[in-house]
Amino acid sequence: MPRDHEPLARLLQLAGLGCWEVDLASGQMVCSQETLNIYGLPAAQAPASLEAVLQAVHPQDRELLRSTLTELPEREGMVSLEHRVPAAGGERIVHQLAEAVRGPEGRVLRLVGAVQDVTRLRHSERRLQLLSQVFESTSEGIAVSDEQGAIFLVNAAFCQLTGLSAQDCRGRRLTELGDQPLSLASLRQAQQALALKGGWSGEITGHRPDGEATSFWLTVSALQRPQEAATNYVWALRDISPIKRSQEQATYLAYHDALTGLPNRLLFNDRLEMAIAHAQRTGQTLAILFLDLDNFKNINDGLGHAVGDQLLKDLSARLRELVRREDTVARLGGDEFILLLEGKQDPDYSVRVAQRILDSLAQPFSIKGHQLYVTGSIGITIFPDDGQDLETLVANADMAMYRAKAQGRNSYSMFTPAMNSRVKKRMDLEGALRRAVEQEEFTLHYQPKVDLGSGGVVGLEALVRWQRPGEGMISPGDFIPVAEDTGLIVTIGHWVMQEACRQMRSWHEQGFRDLHVSVNLSPRQFQEKDLVPSVHSTLAAAGLEPRFLELEVTESMVMSEVEEAIVILQELADLGVALSMDDFGVGYSNLYYLKRFPMNNLKIDKSFVRDISTQPDDRSIVDTIINMSRCLKLKVIAEGVETSEQLAFLRELNCDLMQGYLFSRPLPAEEISDLLASNRRLA
Repeated sequence: MPRDHEPLARLLQLAGLGCWEVDLASGQMVCSQETLNIYGLPAAQAPASLEAVLQAVHPQDRELLRSTLTELPEREGMVSLEHRVPAAGGERIVHQLAEAVRGPEGRVLRLVGAVQDVTRLRHSERRLQLLSQVFESTSEGIAVSDEQGAIFLVNAAFCQLTGLSAQDCRGRRLTELGDQPLSLASLRQAQQALALKGGWSGEITGHRPDGEATSFWLTVSALQRPQEAATNYVWALRDISPIKRSQEQATYLAYHDALTGLPNRLLFNDRLEMAIAHAQRTGQTLAILFLDLDNFKNINDGLGHAVGDQLLKDLSARLRELVRREDTVARLGGDEFILLLEGKQDPDYSVRVAQRILDSLAQPFSIKGHQLYVTGSIGITIFPDDGQDLETLVANADMAMYRAKAQGRNSYSMFTPAMNSRVKKRMDLEGALRRAVEQEEFTLHYQPKVDLGSGGVVGLEALVRWQRPGEGMISPGDFIPVAEDTGLIVTIGHWVMQEACRQMRSWHEQGFRDLHVSVNLSPRQFQEKDLVPSVHSTLAAAGLEPRFLELEVTESMVMSEVEEAIVILQELADLGVALSMDDFGVGYSNLYYLKRFPMNNLKIDKSFVRDISTQPDDRSIVDTIINMSRCLKLKVIAEGVETSEQLAFLRELNCDLMQGYLFSRPLPAEEISDLLASNRRLA
């Protein structure tokens, strides 16, 4: 290139532009260095040939470029096209401009062209296009404002949530939008936080386009543009009213019995604690009545659960009518009810209420063509004479109720200190339990967890069993509460985890490598300061990867000290173990805290599964729990599945995993090995 052309060549190189020329008479091609660089041709090849350039083009684009250049002399004006060039680590995208140059007589003398590597530009354009699609398709409403808060960009979701068009929003602050869809007080709070912290997130109130009040979650973030002093703000809006409704429903279900609508044990305990505190301050008395129906099981077995459930509903309505407004009637579960009588009352009020209950039960219940007669046994305790705390009052009322049953049923009994036989039985059990820990009288049974999709066993829950010498198998319901109260549960729980991890490693070595084992943590274990190191050392000793161990905790365990529980759960999650919320729905069911816990699974309590095929309320509860779990990205496990009807309903509701007697009872390890070896579908 002549010397006086060198500055131009340098400018073209800096701009990433290459140029070329083909003399049609000689066929000779002249290329700039940048052209050679773009096509990956060596500098020694200049002057190059058109064929060499064509060979450097991607094979799928080569004929397009060849035909375009061949037809160029027949065309008027400039031709523009893009093609690919293979390069190390990928390929370049090249933009080509070319035209034919004519002489005075109109004859084509040469072809000239310019090329530019536009790879980065095209990739940037594609990224921008993708971001634009994401921006428009996300369900979150997004508005972008300038430093003064004036909106200059909104997506479709924002318009849909607020009922405003993009034109309605453009150039206005959120506080200036017509038919103000968002709470001005909340928006001003967000603006103040922006000025101080550069961001804000929280719940705000508003209304939908149809005028219905709703709740939004607003997140505001500052967006600093690179190399510019100006700041933009991104306002992200999400309608959380469905989650709020689920939370409200879950909160109600947490404190009320799903069948009767009465307060459940949790709400009753709260009210009793408050009543005791009030009575201590005022010197008043209060009474507890523990009611258990006599032979209710005969009605359930003879006429079915539907009739039995209706009887419990009708009885609940009668009980509410027998007491004052300030008194509490609660259902503890099954056929057990408990009443709290508080406020000013004469000494015989509790006895009169007990007799009213017995008289009311003497009247028949008309249910589905049946005239049903039931009787009840009632135990009564009085504060402060029969106990000064919740546990003592309820336990003594329970004892008095059993005394009424022993007296021939259909009666009531006041608590007396002489009712101590159960206490003696408890002491005997505690002594035997301590010996069982020392002499290793425990064993583990395992209940399969079945995947709804494959029908195969994907996990096992480890359940402790106690074979007491001379008495046979002792129910966990009898010895676990004693172990919890005495602290022996910590030692037992540690052994359970060691044995479960050891056995799971053994099954992995037998070829069942995808199985996991779940272990229930007791409240005492969860409070142990060395829980996390203990789990870590147990896994290491067994040689089991953490992801194959699942720890189950109950709502009441983690809700007693929420912030501390979050720390412990996060440390366990950091180990790599899975976490499951057990017995969900019978405790607090607080969605706000649930979403803060690092849970993987949610386990629906069997009390809701039992009547899912016959009771719309239970089906609605399970459906709510499953939908809420989907929002929180949790897997759902249904326990206590015993019938094909229950299975069908859970399958319809898209439950993930199930366990229960329909698939398998808890089995010893050797029988589980046989089951796994058979490789049969259980669902």
